[in-house]
Order: sequence, then C-alpha cells, then structure tokens
Amino acid sequence: MGAFGSPFRWFSGLVPRTSGSGLADEVVAFLEGQLLERLRGRGESGQIEPWMWLNAVAHGSSGRVAELAAAPVTAPSGAPQWRDARVMVAREVSERCGGDEALLRFLQHSVLVPLELRLMGSRDLAPSRLAEVALAELSGSGA
Repeated sequence: MGAFGSPFRWFSGLVPRTSGSGLADEVVAFLEGQLLERLRGRGESGQIEPWMWLNAVAHGSSGRVAELAAAPVTAPSGAPQWRDARVMVAREVSERCGGDEALLRFLQHSVLVPLELRLMGSRDLAPSRLAEVALAELSGSGA
C-alpha cells in the first residue's frame, strides 16, 4: 500500500515525511474540499493533478458548491480550461441538488468521491474529459 496507503498515495510527493502536522493539514484540506486552493496558496501548482479540480465539488458544502457554480466559464466557445471544468461540474451538482444538503451529500459520497479516487494518478486527463466523465457519472446516478 505504500507509505501513506491508498488512496492518499499522492501525499508522498506533496508532504515531506518529516513535516509533522503537514500531513494532517493536507488531509483536512482534502476532506474539506480545499486541497487545490491550499496547494496553490503554497505555490505548489506544479503538483496539481486533474482529479484535484473535483475536490471542492466532491467535498465542499452546499454554499461552496453554489459559489463554484456561480463563477463564469472563461472559455464558453472553446475547449474548457480546468477552472471551467470545475464550474461545469459544480453547476450540474447545484442544479440536481437544488439546495438540498442531503442530496448533495448523497451525490458526493456515491458519485463524486469515488470518481475523485478513481482519477488519482490520471495525469493525462484533459479538462474537457474531466467534465465529460464527471457529468456522465452524475447523469448515471439517478439523482
């Protein structure tokens, strides 16, 4: 399973083994849907993998998901960028949930978190493909 075990194998490249509470901080950021922002805030943009763009939608509160859904899409006519892919997924989740916190948690736990975990290590995924896969998974959820 590795030093940090699966599914958190990506931590090994992000957190020095001597960091003390650094690993705990990474786990908290992951579970709160703040991992991407945390990494970018520390200047570690080179460590960002495609699945991390799902983290805020997969773990965020209904307010956070609504905030992401309200953001403008920066490439409306062209190929979406990473931020756009996240906005598209957040919009779909927000529309499906309609503010229902229980439904949001259901979609997160049954669709988005499992997808996030499956995508770990898929570094070649394009933003358009991330959005396509996430939207297809949500469509197949029955919610």
